[in-house]
Amino acid sequence: MKDRDNTDLWTALAIGAVVGIGAALLARSRQDDNDLQHVLKRLKPTRKRAARMVKNARRVVSRGAHTAGEAGEEVLHASRDMLHDLRANARDIVHTTRDELEKVARDSISDARKAARRARRTFR
Repeated sequence: MKDRDNTDLWTALAIGAVVGIGAALLARSRQDDNDLQHVLKRLKPTRKRAARMVKNARRVVSRGAHTAGEAGEEVLHASRDMLHDLRANARDIVHTTRDELEKVARDSISDARKAARRARRTFR
């Protein structure tokens, strides 16, 4: 029976320890909840300020993006206008050069014909 009493005693001790540990953990978790609530209360104004700052930052970024988009469109239109002018000027240069080359070619042919006529007169 002595062994049985020892076993009962150790069993009761183990059960008491488990119950005591459980109670301590429950009490501590309630304390942590209170601490957590306290920290959350202290952080609430900071959260509100952060939300306001994010809202303002969102507005500023949105305005900046809108402005950048408009500036990009202006640059795009300006570059298209410049490209159009460049093409027109290049076309004018090509036409003028072609006209001058044709004139030079006609003059060269005319001079060659005159030279051929002179040469023919000399050989006759």
